[in-house]
Amino acid sequence: MTSTIRVSDDPILESTLDKMFDPMTFDGQLNILQLNIAGLNLIEEVNKLDPDLVIDAGCGHNRFKGHIKNLIGFDRLGYPFVDLQMPIEDAPFRKESADVVMALGAVHFGTRELVEKQVSQMVSWTKPGGFLIFRVNHKMFFDYHNNIRMNWTLQDFEYFTKKHNLIVYKELQYEHTINHKTQTPETIKMVWWWQKPGVRVKQTIDPVSCQITNHPVQ
Repeated sequence: MTSTIRVSDDPILESTLDKMFDPMTFDGQLNILQLNIAGLNLIEEVNKLDPDLVIDAGCGHNRFKGHIKNLIGFDRLGYPFVDLQMPIEDAPFRKESADVVMALGAVHFGTRELVEKQVSQMVSWTKPGGFLIFRVNHKMFFDYHNNIRMNWTLQDFEYFTKKHNLIVYKELQYEHTINHKTQTPETIKMVWWWQKPGVRVKQTIDPVSCQITNHPVQ
């Protein structure tokens, strides 16, 4: 079997995702409005952390921009309001620079190997004491090509928690969505917060020397 550690390694996966999330046709507004655990509620919850940097991976239309403090949203596709256009595998964030990394529907596409790489990448961006907010598909009520989506299980959640030595900051919850056209069940999503072990710090960067100074979060 061919190894797939980038979306572009699999032409079928790449073509399918391009069609599903075409910036000219994909809305996503109805989806976010019916989510109560990892939807618009995140604006207040994340801002309470007073973050230096929030990364929204696979941000789509970048709906949290201007609402969540110091947020950078990036996506593989060219949505009009993204800050950066690139896949997760190429995102250039400095290690341990983000207070919060959000992956709200971004890490359940492609092979297990690809998902493993993407999770590891996002953990590496997170500060000690920082947070990762994940929303992934658990069950689909319609069919996809075998390698298009990885439907997460409780075992996957436990595996990644242990592999990266993460703390479960907000317990795993399940949330249902419906198809607004047919009013039938569409997905069951898994939502949780991880925290990376350590003490989170605020960072200031000198504008001349670019020296970074750390200040413990009060």
